[in-house]
Amino acid sequence: MFSRTKPGVECPDQILSARHRASAARHRASAAWCSGVLSVSALALTITAAGPAAADYQSAIYEVNNPTMIVESEGADYTRLESGGTVKGTIKVKIRTGLIGRVRNWGAWPKIGTRDHTNSSSNGVRYWSLFIDEGMNRSYDFPRPKEVDEEFDFTIAPASYEGILVQACREHADHLRQTGHLDKDIYSKDHSIEVAFGAELIADISAATESNYKPRVPENWNEHTLFNVTCKRNPPVPVPTPAPKLEVVASKLSAEAINTPNGQCGLKLAGTVTPTLPHVPVKFRYVDDTGKQSDVKTVAPMTGQVQWVFTHGYPLDHVDDKKKGKIRIVGENADFQSDWAKYDMEDCSQAPGGYQIEQPPEIAGMQFAQPQGQIKMSNVANTQTTTLGHANNGGGSAAGEYLCPETVRVVAAVKGLGRMSGEARMHADAKLILEEPYQIQNGQTIQIAAVHEFIWKKSDAKKGQEIAFRIVIKDNLGKLVDTYTKKKAFKCLEVVQAAISDIPGSRPTTSQEAMPAISTFGILAPRNQVRNGQIRLSGAKPDQAFKLRFLYKTSSSGFKIYNSPQLPKQMTGGTASFNLGALKAGAWRLRACPVKAGAAIPRLKDCKASDFTVQAAGTFQAPGGGTQPQTNSVIPNIGG
Repeated sequence: MFSRTKPGVECPDQILSARHRASAARHRASAAWCSGVLSVSALALTITAAGPAAADYQSAIYEVNNPTMIVESEGADYTRLESGGTVKGTIKVKIRTGLIGRVRNWGAWPKIGTRDHTNSSSNGVRYWSLFIDEGMNRSYDFPRPKEVDEEFDFTIAPASYEGILVQACREHADHLRQTGHLDKDIYSKDHSIEVAFGAELIADISAATESNYKPRVPENWNEHTLFNVTCKRNPPVPVPTPAPKLEVVASKLSAEAINTPNGQCGLKLAGTVTPTLPHVPVKFRYVDDTGKQSDVKTVAPMTGQVQWVFTHGYPLDHVDDKKKGKIRIVGENADFQSDWAKYDMEDCSQAPGGYQIEQPPEIAGMQFAQPQGQIKMSNVANTQTTTLGHANNGGGSAAGEYLCPETVRVVAAVKGLGRMSGEARMHADAKLILEEPYQIQNGQTIQIAAVHEFIWKKSDAKKGQEIAFRIVIKDNLGKLVDTYTKKKAFKCLEVVQAAISDIPGSRPTTSQEAMPAISTFGILAPRNQVRNGQIRLSGAKPDQAFKLRFLYKTSSSGFKIYNSPQLPKQMTGGTASFNLGALKAGAWRLRACPVKAGAAIPRLKDCKASDFTVQAAGTFQAPGGGTQPQTNSVIPNIGG
């Protein structure tokens, strides 16, 4: 901590008692009395006396290091300390009252001052920053001493003096502006400036008078101990490194005229490209000798392959029958083109022994895997909650926290009705999530899978998302042969920390269903009237682990999982305890689920529950006197 003072005007008399402030005020007429002023070496500020009190004096002697100090700039401003070591030193306090007076109390602190560029008649300091937390003060009871000899070490961390150094650089920049310099000149180079270091001493001496002291004050800036500070120039603007340019050093294309399912003639195109960048897709268009262009085709990177292979279909319904022609590829994101590939439409009239397609495939359906991952959505507004001991009775909304799925795998089944190759595309709403070739035989069923990555907004957390997934199948000529759309709703789970929230259940996984049965147990407590937070289970083995859940019954939605850091989430053996103060008055349920070694989630049918009522702190009453049926399921990874 530090505070700023003007020399000789404002001294930190908060360390003096109210009873002695009036006496101390008499000693503040001069700057030197309040400020120990040192030269570059360790010196002492001595208050010499006149007349009978010639022996009276006070001094603060210090030794201090001078670490490297650099202030960073950004734009037209100095912003923060880039580097600076810890300032370390020792202050020695010497006070002699002389013939009269005794020392009531005193305080001493290190200080750093900035230069005054505006007043040439001053001692050079614009204001001092006192580091109160790094100083020392002492008060004395009767009998009070006539002499004081004390010393103490101090350290000033960079974070403590950062503000005064940043301000010193800003004041230096202001001074340069006033002398006609422009910002572009100021911040284009480093500036070496100085700040002053000193030790502040305040003493409250009884029977002392202001006339006893004839202080010596520094006459100019150079009499202070000076630290060098570098006000750094703006970092050079980085020259952007141009992105490597994609080049295709070789490309080949072949064209074969074939019959399509509707009896029209088309082209089966196959080729290769050899790019220079292994991770950048190659994009191109087909252009034929009539000037017609296809849509943009993309060849995805093939890891470890020098040549990337592609196949596409191309319709010929825009040309005359029995006509020869040619076609080539022209680059879109790279400057290249292949040689012409020639074709003859006479080939389409050959017998079915050639490339004859029987029938296009059809889409048999679409399924969704369990969503994976968690995205935390915090500070979601308008979440009605009931916090521990305080009900939100519709009088406003509170911020909530939700866990939303990160990805979901979508799988479409495609049934082959004949030999076919082509392209499959899958969309999540308008977003393309899959584009890949396929090959299928008659009677074969293939799976086309894609992973959708969710993008969640806070406004989606409560209501969830409904996404329309659509798969499109095209033949090898690029013509649409089938499409299928299915909508799916996805929800986020609200997380409750020391608040009640609605958490839906989860269905058991395969590993849960495969777990063997666990030995029978029962819940003996809490039930009836129990005045301590005790959990007792019957039939539990000493090393048997159980997962615990406390549920609170609301008036509208039944029992809901209640998460609080004050409540246990698991126990081992037949006894455990919990904090009664974490439960509010109302109807509660404790659920205990045995956990088998190596299993992540217990089976719900093995869980036992006991309902009870909290009448007041430390009092329980079970409404039915026994175990109640299970109504809520454990959500893994929610609330610990």
